[in-house]
Amino acid sequence: MTTTPFELMRLLGSRRSRDQIVAASWNGDVEPFLAALAHMPLPVHDIVE
Repeated sequence: MTTTPFELMRLLGSRRSRDQIVAASWNGDVEPFLAALAHMPLPVHDIVE
């Protein structure tokens, strides 16, 4: 994945929706890892900060 430290912390802190996580610049398929990335329920709607 290529991203900024801010975006990485937002993603790992469950501050991005599932759609936002999937749309990030991954080097491969992130789907198998979604459950492991979110330690809290993911937001239903996109969060834009």
